[in-house]
Amino acid sequence: MDQTGVFGNKGNSVVGITFPNQAYQGFTSQGISGGLSSLGNSAQDNGSLTDNTYSYIDNLTWQHGKSTLSLGVQALRYQNNYPTSNNNGFLGSLNYSGAFSGNPSLTNAGGYGGADFVLDRVSSAAATLTSINVGQRQWRASGFINDDYKATPHLTLNVGLRYEYDQPWVESNNKTGNINVATGQVIYAGKIPAGAPVGSGLCSTRACYQANYSQIMPRLGFAYQASDRLVIRGGYGATSFFEGNSSNQRLTSITPFIQAVNVTVVTPTPGNPGVPRTAEQGFTGGTVSAGGTFNVYPQHIQPAYVQEFNLTTEYAITRSLSLQIGYVGELGQHIEDYGNLNQYLVNGDPTSAPYYNNPFIGVNAIDPSVSIGSNSLLITESRAASNYQALQTVLRERTSHGLEFTVNYSYGKALTNSAGNYSVNTSGATFGGRVRFRTTTTVLRTGALLPTMYATTLAARVSMPCPSVMGSSISLESIAW
Repeated sequence: MDQTGVFGNKGNSVVGITFPNQAYQGFTSQGISGGLSSLGNSAQDNGSLTDNTYSYIDNLTWQHGKSTLSLGVQALRYQNNYPTSNNNGFLGSLNYSGAFSGNPSLTNAGGYGGADFVLDRVSSAAATLTSINVGQRQWRASGFINDDYKATPHLTLNVGLRYEYDQPWVESNNKTGNINVATGQVIYAGKIPAGAPVGSGLCSTRACYQANYSQIMPRLGFAYQASDRLVIRGGYGATSFFEGNSSNQRLTSITPFIQAVNVTVVTPTPGNPGVPRTAEQGFTGGTVSAGGTFNVYPQHIQPAYVQEFNLTTEYAITRSLSLQIGYVGELGQHIEDYGNLNQYLVNGDPTSAPYYNNPFIGVNAIDPSVSIGSNSLLITESRAASNYQALQTVLRERTSHGLEFTVNYSYGKALTNSAGNYSVNTSGATFGGRVRFRTTTTVLRTGALLPTMYATTLAARVSMPCPSVMGSSISLESIAW
């Protein structure tokens, strides 16, 4: 948003950038390397997200003899309405890398982005040209049964099973597409839309990927009172779910439902001064490639499957002081990971990209406007894994009038081969998470399995009820890592 009121929806014309039919306030972002702040606004994610969730739930608890049986069903209806988008932004960006103010013949004479900006030498440019509103829909249905069985006065067993079905996301008007990984053909749900690449085909389902029926989640547990002072507890459980993705990673962000422009500039090399662009040219003329915007899901993408298990002992040292020591583990499978489906097979050789000569999206594609050639092709796959193991201890002192002192200590290790979708401040992380992480980073919560190794956490907490307000308490907490 233009808070100055100077630029409005004519900001690019005010500063001299060619940009017809500007619909957003401000002017195109100016990305300047060399530690300088960027100017302008790329206008990313301009538009609203409407997210409706309708829940239908029914549970039943039945106590009979030594068993307490719980069972239930749940159906969730998701509605996501949003404009298609990508990372370029609707005003886009002009970037100044310093390539035109350096000497490519010398290793110690690199350029400066600020100098290129003053000289009006643009090294790259990208913007979102057109976008449409889409409405994705999904049902998630599940059922469970669980029994808490009092086997003896000192032993309680827990057995349960949950099954869930996550319907593949569909778009209300079939504005969905994918790429056939085997052939490179662009495919669409329902019918081939106007503006689709020449030679496009049809998906076998409305979602353009297949349903998965393997979300079976068992649960087992026990609690055993070994003596008046000692209790042993253990449990195992599994959860399964499809991970959420940003709107620009869903299969609605595909040509022609979104159109983008990327400007390639020939930068200087020894003996070649390069071919610079100017800000006045904006996103027109020169070597401009418009149109081809694709995301890919494998046909049999799977939901994440996470298994959790623990074994703990708790001992009453005194009537008010107790010590708990436990082992906690978590194994994740089919975690989403992101990669370049068109990664070079030979380092430095763009012609070795798998789809370089593909008849549908290669350099000589049937429809040249959607050629990706040797450029990257984002694929979202359920190929990664995670592993968390930890020792956790809790020392708790309960005094009179509800006052409680708690000290927690944990020592754990978390590993994963997925770098995630966004950059992480971790040594060794690369696009697509294709490296092994060898680093130390502190992690506080076991649910956030970052690419980390060993971590320790020490926390202390004091709490007591507030006598003036029913149900209230006062807590003080300190964490040291």
